[in-house]
Amino acid sequence: MEQIEIRSGPMDVLASGTVISFKNNPIELKLGPATDYLRVILKFETTDDKTKQKVDGKTPDKRTIELTFTSISNSLGLWNIEPIDIGVFNDRALYLNVRYQLKEKIGETLLHYTLYLGDKIKHSMIVEEGEIKG
Repeated sequence: MEQIEIRSGPMDVLASGTVISFKNNPIELKLGPATDYLRVILKFETTDDKTKQKVDGKTPDKRTIELTFTSISNSLGLWNIEPIDIGVFNDRALYLNVRYQLKEKIGETLLHYTLYLGDKIKHSMIVEEGEIKG
């Protein structure tokens, strides 16, 4: 099979796909080899308060980024306005763009995602533990 390289503007596309959550569990993306990986966990919550739409993040350990999307129920789906800068992977800036639909009645989330690699930076892919401001 031939290798494909995808770019969008100045960014290289690292991965892109669609996932349906299993019984509304978080969705986990694991990037890199088993010995040197970065794990991105995506959680989805709903609220009735339209002013509470947000994305919160934390890094529970040096190889994990956990993002929680809180939004109102919307049958058409939801998305972030711009790609989110979530960290570093293979010495390059790592961005995430999502489109998702929460199906609370059947207990699942439909997620479309794209991970982008930006410019080289001087940090390793291991992240600092703590909160992600976004």
